[in-house]
Amino acid sequence: MYDSANDKILYIAALLTRSVKQWYLGNKTRRKPDPQSGWCVWARYEDFLKDFIAVHENRNEVREAKRNIQMEFQKAGEWIKDYMSRMHTLNIVANLLRDLLWEYLITGLQPKVRECMKRTNKDSLDVAPASPEMCFEAITSMGMKVENERIREQFMRNAQKLKEQTQEAARGKKPDQKPQADKKPEALKPSGVQKKKSKQGKKKKSSAISEKSKTSEKKVKEPGEDKVTYSMRQARMK
Repeated sequence: MYDSANDKILYIAALLTRSVKQWYLGNKTRRKPDPQSGWCVWARYEDFLKDFIAVHENRNEVREAKRNIQMEFQKAGEWIKDYMSRMHTLNIVANLLRDLLWEYLITGLQPKVRECMKRTNKDSLDVAPASPEMCFEAITSMGMKVENERIREQFMRNAQKLKEQTQEAARGKKPDQKPQADKKPEALKPSGVQKKKSKQGKKKKSSAISEKSKTSEKKVKEPGEDKVTYSMRQARMK
């Protein structure tokens, strides 16, 4: 995380104890005075790391790191930065040569990343960059390009799927179906007072009809009901 080699070495030196700290303070072969802090540090962080590992390395740990870096592969769905970070941590202890490191890194990549590197440059898989750090940077940049393409394809598939779903939903509607705004408003139901008034009006109408029927029944007389005398018949004929 530190920018300069001086800051990296000073941070590690602050964590050293006992014999390792004495080795750091007593080593005068690869150090130079630093005008800012007054400490004596290595000119390059890589030089300090090599000397540190050469003196204090664990042989079994180095062999195990070399075996692990050879067996590591990028998992399905794993981001390229996570894979490169894991390989970089192992290589700090393994300290592989550039060509061998490049071979292991290429072998452990997902096929899509290797295909993209081959399309970009046919010789990119066979020729390693100038340094181990450049190996990590080249593969990281190419892997991020593949991941961006994968994210874009996934976005396009989701958009197409959503479009198809909306089209199916539109085809599923009936053509005669009208929106609710076109429906006629329902007639208002009569209240209790209106019901009573309507009932009273119906009663009045029915009573008037019954009275008319009674009067008509009174006017209509059955034949032979009235007795007409002979004198009345003669008067009517005249």
